[in-house]
Amino acid sequence: LLVNCDKDSTSSKDMDNADTRISEDEELKDFSQMILTARGPDAIFKEYRLLLHISLSDMDKVGVFRHHAGEGKSHFEHVLGTYKLYHEVERKAGEEEIAFYVEGLTFPDVNFSGLVTINLTLQDNNIQGLPVFTDVVVFRVAPWIMIPNTLEPVEVFVCSVPNNSTFLKELTDLVKKAQCKLTVCEMIDNCGDRWIQDEMEFGYTQAPQKMFPVVFDSPRDGRLKGFPCQKILGPDFGYIKREAVSQYDVCSLDSFGNLEVSPPVTVNGKEYPLG
Repeated sequence: LLVNCDKDSTSSKDMDNADTRISEDEELKDFSQMILTARGPDAIFKEYRLLLHISLSDMDKVGVFRHHAGEGKSHFEHVLGTYKLYHEVERKAGEEEIAFYVEGLTFPDVNFSGLVTINLTLQDNNIQGLPVFTDVVVFRVAPWIMIPNTLEPVEVFVCSVPNNSTFLKELTDLVKKAQCKLTVCEMIDNCGDRWIQDEMEFGYTQAPQKMFPVVFDSPRDGRLKGFPCQKILGPDFGYIKREAVSQYDVCSLDSFGNLEVSPPVTVNGKEYPLG
């Protein structure tokens, strides 16, 4: 699963997975498809009910939408995740395949392995919901992967402050030679804070169907704290933030200028393909 942390709609103010809807602008490649196959005589499904359900611990980690395709405009119904633990699947007569779309809500972390489980139960309505069949699917949420600074540059970010005009000119010339993009964070956005490298770090996330870059906003929260979300988050460019419980918990080691990853390396015979 991809964490659907980009912002495909320019009118939106937050990440796509911050709400419980799929807008017209969102790319379905940001989701993984899940197909429920329910073949059999229609009469059976009048006496039994199909129930999709997740655990309480997964409720804030996965979102599931059901696709309703009609003669007119199709739409997506939010059925699991955020505040929904279960969903009774209504099956139309003759309907054999029911499509769902699944998104990640949070990246794997110290308290989250990245595995989420979606359960299916067929219950007998005549015997107090007795389960007569169960099935399960397990998704792995794709992690945030940091990139080493040895890769070829694509875009360079720098702050413009009152006393660095010479540095900006030299950097501009260098970026032109490197044939990459230069983005200057002006004073109105940086409020005199030049340490943009401490405020954010770049990485990416990748699933079989798609890959996109993700900016990681540090808990440093200096005067640049609004820049990553307001200026970088966008279509196919995700955003993640690590927030401290209290600013008293933040120290200089939480500044991302102190966060680095090596290129792919082998140490004592063990391979680290991501550094």
